[in-house]
Amino acid sequence: MAPYLEQKYASTLFPLQYVANSKGYIQSALPASTERPTEWTRWVAKSRQGERVYQYTPTIEDPAEFGLAIVKWWNAMQPDFRHSDAGLPRPIYSTDTSTGKDWALLRRAGPNGLVSVLTLLAWWGQSLQSCTQWQEDSGQLWMDTISDVTKVINVLKAVSGGTKNKRKADTDPQIKESKR
Repeated sequence: MAPYLEQKYASTLFPLQYVANSKGYIQSALPASTERPTEWTRWVAKSRQGERVYQYTPTIEDPAEFGLAIVKWWNAMQPDFRHSDAGLPRPIYSTDTSTGKDWALLRRAGPNGLVSVLTLLAWWGQSLQSCTQWQEDSGQLWMDTISDVTKVINVLKAVSGGTKNKRKADTDPQIKESKR
């Protein structure tokens, strides 16, 4: 992945790390699954042998078209106040009456939760590196989508109260060794 892609994508992954440990996240698929890009559906499907082959990521022939499919799905799963007719959702991240219930449909953990959006964004970012001169450059749309996803993840973190640790980790190495 190109350095600018790594930096931008890493900034999105950082706020997502709380999702796995946060309360209020449901192990369920994100909404609007019919809008999900077909590359994802094929990738998570079982092979003829009944296994999933996760080590091979799909080849993205047209990064711009793939990106538009991701943006369409991302827009379709948003709360009503963020839906737009085309392109990215409206840049509204709170309302006067905004509560965690407004964002409940996006509070999904597990393999078909928010991690699927990030995986698709990673594939899109990687595919941008192999864009030919005859293909449309969707790099700016990719970065705008990363920005929007990051802001939504931060909203989800804020309305859910973030991660609550039960206790602080021991910082003394001798204590850690004695526990093992």
